[in-house]
Amino acid sequence: MAEYVQVLERLRSLAIEWTEQYEEIVARSQHIEYLYSNLDKLPSANSLLVYQQHKQIQAQLCKIRQLTRSLAAIFAFIMTQAPDKKRKTIDSYFKPKVSKKSKGKGAENPEAGPKDAAEEISKAAEATAETEVVKPQILSQLDPEEYKLELETIDPSWLQYLQTELTQPYFKQLKKFLAQEHKAGKQIFPLAQDVYSWSRFAPFGRVKVVILGQDPYHGPGQAHGLAFSVQKGVRVPPSLLNMYRALEGYQGFSKPNHGYLGGWAEQGVLLLNAALTVECHKANSHANKGWETFTDRVVELVNQKRSNVVFMLWGSYAQKKGARIDKSKHLVLKSVHPSPLSAHRGFFECRHFEKANDYLVARGLSPINWSHLP
Repeated sequence: MAEYVQVLERLRSLAIEWTEQYEEIVARSQHIEYLYSNLDKLPSANSLLVYQQHKQIQAQLCKIRQLTRSLAAIFAFIMTQAPDKKRKTIDSYFKPKVSKKSKGKGAENPEAGPKDAAEEISKAAEATAETEVVKPQILSQLDPEEYKLELETIDPSWLQYLQTELTQPYFKQLKKFLAQEHKAGKQIFPLAQDVYSWSRFAPFGRVKVVILGQDPYHGPGQAHGLAFSVQKGVRVPPSLLNMYRALEGYQGFSKPNHGYLGGWAEQGVLLLNAALTVECHKANSHANKGWETFTDRVVELVNQKRSNVVFMLWGSYAQKKGARIDKSKHLVLKSVHPSPLSAHRGFFECRHFEKANDYLVARGLSPINWSHLP
């Protein structure tokens, strides 16, 4: 039985991995696809290069499509070869363990089973077969100067889905507001190039955990685009100190001497604030200017297009923002905010970091190394 279980886990893990690779290639090929659709307008030397790159991209996508189809066939074969008795044992092994207290209510974190593996593999085959490269038609209509920041600093894996948001009236008003603030000589944090750094640290297909914040730190040198994180050399904020305290004793965690969370973000932890900018020394100064609508869309994209993501919602604000997350395909963890004003009411005991890893591992995904904070 153990051999069957191991094979099923590996197949499901491969399905998830290949789907993410496929989505990442699709996202990063937008520019080439746009040039390919306009080959006749390019110099001959450039057109040949674009043609070759386009051909290479299509070959990569075709290879992943073939792999996922083969994966589905292998899974079907294994399940037909497993004797009925052994199949029942496999299914029993994967079933969630229901305690007496939770009997009748279902397990809080049901582990994946053969059916889940089949669905994951089938989903991968469908996604890679049906996904088409998003043509950057909308991007080509945007003023390259007005939207220079978005076009150059939002990771392509996110930009392919967020491009329509950039054309919405609320976002145009937001851009106008920010331009006026800069023109008035106001100091805005984070620096322009860091406003969308969350997207580059955690590309769309790699997001495993989402932690929602409210607005950036408003002191000089603090904010750099990742919620709860500050640049090295800056005093660690109280809320982050409490997050470190909650991690003590888990995975041999040792509190670092800084508050830079890039090590988490690079592993797929999306550290997202509801508002992405703030005026110096004025907390919530950019609230209700449009950022909340934009970041609502970011959360909704992860909710709709990804699966098996852990959402950590700390405090009533984050919980309201994540109210529509589909709990049947994601894990939603709720607690009070780690702020010193509320952390004593249960944050230190919530074990969210541990629960997140338990959930990921149970689904064949690599856990987050919370100690990795170089």
